[in-house]
Amino acid sequence: MRLSRATGFIAIIMGGCGCGSLREGPQISSDAGRDEVVAIDAFVVADALTSEDRPLLLDVPTPPDVPVLADAPSADVRRCSADQIVCGGSCVDPNTSVAHCGGCGRACPTGRVCATGTCQLSCGVGVRDCGGSCRDLQRDVANCGACGQTCVSRNAVAACVAGACAVGTCDPGSADCDSNVSNGCECAPAHGVPSCPSGRCVVASCDAGYGDCDRDSTNGCEVDLRASAGSCGACGRTCTLPNAVSACASGNCAVARCTPGFGDCDRDPANGCEASLPGDARNCGACGRACSAAQYCASGSCAMLRCDPSEVLIPGGTFLMGSPVGVGYDVEWPQHSVIVSSFCLGRREVLTTEYALCHGAGGAGCTAPGTGAGCNGGVVGRERHPINCVDWNQASALCRWDSGGRLPTEAEWEYAARGPTNRTYPWGEAAPTNQLCWSGVASRSSTCPVETFPSGTFGLFDMAGNVYEWTADWFGPYNGAAAENPIGASSGTERVYRGGGAFDTGAIAQRSAFRSFRGAVNFRAANLGFRCVHAPQR
Repeated sequence: MRLSRATGFIAIIMGGCGCGSLREGPQISSDAGRDEVVAIDAFVVADALTSEDRPLLLDVPTPPDVPVLADAPSADVRRCSADQIVCGGSCVDPNTSVAHCGGCGRACPTGRVCATGTCQLSCGVGVRDCGGSCRDLQRDVANCGACGQTCVSRNAVAACVAGACAVGTCDPGSADCDSNVSNGCECAPAHGVPSCPSGRCVVASCDAGYGDCDRDSTNGCEVDLRASAGSCGACGRTCTLPNAVSACASGNCAVARCTPGFGDCDRDPANGCEASLPGDARNCGACGRACSAAQYCASGSCAMLRCDPSEVLIPGGTFLMGSPVGVGYDVEWPQHSVIVSSFCLGRREVLTTEYALCHGAGGAGCTAPGTGAGCNGGVVGRERHPINCVDWNQASALCRWDSGGRLPTEAEWEYAARGPTNRTYPWGEAAPTNQLCWSGVASRSSTCPVETFPSGTFGLFDMAGNVYEWTADWFGPYNGAAAENPIGASSGTERVYRGGGAFDTGAIAQRSAFRSFRGAVNFRAANLGFRCVHAPQR
């Protein structure tokens, strides 16, 4: 039998003659025979009823929303299918009935349908109600193929195609090389652009400032070329700078810190920490701490340079060497800037007696000087005159014998003659008259005693007049380029001598820039001598 839904009362079926009066309430006889009655809550199940059975109706409220599978005696329940129930005297399918969705009287709201006994949205063909919203299970990435089945794709915008998850658009810098949905756009090299030749993941190019130095696509462009000391600016470019701990800054080698005792004073990373602070006179103890030209740097502190009493310290400096075009002789052109370091120059020209000491001691190269008219060597009364009639080799030999000295370079000689103010003559700008030993104002037949005519600002004597002086340089034209401690031509046939002679009558030869005279290394003359240079003492 089907369960019947009671409406406002409960029907209790009594069997046999075991009924009592209505006032006495319902009675159920113990000898009901084959009749059975079971009453549970508001449900009555009757089995094997006979025509003699009579219902007793009790006015008892029916609990709300209680499903009852039979509703009215007028329905022919034998005609209802197995998946139907009787509601309002009619057979209805609770799985699809909008008025009785899931049970009699459970009507769906307007705009909804009944599906599998549940009120749902009316979503149309191919669309399902998922949690109160219509979803296209064929294309919805949050409900792909079934409600709540979400598509997630690595490094990509996920997609749902025909109800199955798929890889949509790859994120920038990613690619789907293996067409495997489960790993999405798996080719995503760090700091690089991917490529998929023949389905392989490779790095096509690197972002600016990065490099694929190990050629391994799995780690992408793994090196930051802007900061890697081992690959600075390019793969494999190692930063190794002198006297420094190297670093890489913006793709360029840089000094991270200097080795103790050195400084990066010029801020040029190419030469690292170039300054030796304990001994660099321009950076003595620290960058920019310069010693004066008359000083040197010792253990990071400035100290005075010293010369032998017979010499004058010429502090290093910069001057204009030569003459402007059109002034003097063309061999003096062009005038150019020259830097010379400090040196000790003989206060006077070498004496005849000093050369005699070297010759008498058998000094190497100190052969006998020339004799003849005007030569001073061995002449009584000329012990304080400059030695003359010696060639370039003899002059060089005496300087070497004298505590390792040498002849001055042209640049050193001219700088000492001009002084720090670039004078035309050693004494200044006034034309020569009686400032020197020469024949311009009176005829002379010999040289003058040394230290008779002071000239220049450094305390030297006879930088013009008396005798010309050998220099260390081969003769050659100036190239006009600025220079530091130049040594003249690398080779030649003649050596330059400077300074004007006692027998000259023309003022032009007394200028500090004058350099027209030169001679072979074995050339001698009565108006040609020399003075020596030594390194300053510390």
